[in-house]
Amino acid sequence: MTGAGTLGYRLVDADNHYYEPRDCFTRHIDAEHRDRTLRIVRTGDDAEVVLVGDRVFTFLDRPFRDKWVRPGGLREMLRAMSSGTFDEESGILEPVGKATQDRDARLALMDEQGVEAIVICPTLGVCVEHFVKDDVELTYAMLHAFNRWLDDDWGFAYRDRIYAPPLMSLLDVDRAVEELDWALGRGARVVHLRPGPQGGRSPADPVFDPFWARLDEAEAAVAFHISESGYNELFSVHWGEAANPSSHR
Repeated sequence: MTGAGTLGYRLVDADNHYYEPRDCFTRHIDAEHRDRTLRIVRTGDDAEVVLVGDRVFTFLDRPFRDKWVRPGGLREMLRAMSSGTFDEESGILEPVGKATQDRDARLALMDEQGVEAIVICPTLGVCVEHFVKDDVELTYAMLHAFNRWLDDDWGFAYRDRIYAPPLMSLLDVDRAVEELDWALGRGARVVHLRPGPQGGRSPADPVFDPFWARLDEAEAAVAFHISESGYNELFSVHWGEAANPSSHR
C-alpha cells in the first residue's frame, strides 16, 4: 500500500474510469431496439463501424480499447496527435490492464495504491446519449441495458469501495424516476447525469423535482462527467467546424 504508507491515510478518488466491453449496450437490450442501440457493424471490406441509431458514432475514435495511454503519457500523445506524428508503436500506448474491466483486479490495484474508495465512471457510456436524444424510447432502452451490464460486471457499490454510477437521463421525468428507483433498489449510491440542459430545460427546472426529491430521500449523490453534451453542434458549426467532432482532436 505505497500510497497509504507515504501519506498516512488512504485516498478517495472521484474520477476513476473503466473500459467497456463490446457488448455493454447489447448484452441486455430488448429485441425492439437491438438494431438501433450502439453496436458494431462489419462493412463489406470487413472493417468495423460503430453505429448508434442510424448514425456513425463519431465522438470516440476507438470506443472499444485494447490499448491505453501509459501513465504519464497523455500530454505526449496529444502533442504527437496535433503534429501528425502519433504512432501506436511508439511506446505511448500499452495493453489495457485487467483492472480496467475487472472489479476484483481493480480492488487489488486500489490496495496497492492506497486508495480506499473510488467513483468509477464510464469511458464510452457518458458519450452516447447526445446521439439518441431525439428518440426517448431508444434513449431509455439503451441506458437501462447499459445499467444492467454495469450491475453485472461492476455492481453499483461493490464492497462499499467501488461506486459505479448508473446512467440517468431527464428527457422524460417519469422514465427518469423509474430508472432511478430501479438503480437505487440495486444499491446505487451515486448516479450519473450528462452535464448541460436536459430535454431543452435546465436540470434545475421544477419539472424535474420528482427526480431530485427521490435522490434526496435516498441520500444519493449525482456525478456529472464531461461528455458530448451537444455544445459542439450548437456552436462549432457557426465557426465552420464539424458539428460532432471526435474528442481529443
